[in-house]
Amino acid sequence: YRKSPIPTFTWQKRGDDFFLADYNLAADRVTAGKVRDFLGKSAKELYQDQPQVLEGLKQCTAEQPAFRQDLVSQHFAPGKFLSVHYAFIPPDLIIVHAEDLTDHRLMEEKLRKSEDKFRKAFYTSPDSVNINRLEDGMFVSINPGFTRITGYTEEDIIGKTSIEYNIWDNIGDRQRLVDGLRKDGEVTNLEADFRTKGGNIIHGLMSASVIELDGVPHILSITRDITDRKRAEEALK
Repeated sequence: YRKSPIPTFTWQKRGDDFFLADYNLAADRVTAGKVRDFLGKSAKELYQDQPQVLEGLKQCTAEQPAFRQDLVSQHFAPGKFLSVHYAFIPPDLIIVHAEDLTDHRLMEEKLRKSEDKFRKAFYTSPDSVNINRLEDGMFVSINPGFTRITGYTEEDIIGKTSIEYNIWDNIGDRQRLVDGLRKDGEVTNLEADFRTKGGNIIHGLMSASVIELDGVPHILSITRDITDRKRAEEALK
């Protein structure tokens, strides 16, 4: 108990309240010594603004001898996000293990914000953005820009391959893309001709990189329609 690396607190039941009776060295470290100020304090006194903590202690003694609760610490480690594990030791003690999940929660929040930014960029880009399985070119996701440029909707194309729809005017261009991705993990400014749903040929400027989805390599590609620019260049020549 004393040398356990897990911050541990012991609460003792007295009537309908609980009092902090003991703690270990890990608890002292994680609270930067603050736990010493709360030794002998009442849960009712400490957790007026967090009634779920007192209810958790009561529930542990009355109904459920062991369970977990997530909360934001106000006293022992202010602002830290903790996963708290309660265990009832008859007749009147509750052992509480606290796991600091603050860094994990912050990482999750950063990841969520990053995913939100990617989602917004994916769906609002005027360029064609699509995700295909590297192995065979099967479409797993497209954005509205893809539909605007090629004419293909999600209903048309998800689960199908670019080869099935003959989207590459020259299949050798796809091989150039795949070869570059396998070699370097990314390809930039690859020019190629693509066939739309209506049968027209457009000239695209593509950049792509390899991403992992559930452990499977996929292609994230962004393609800009530069057909008008190429025609202007040819006319100028």
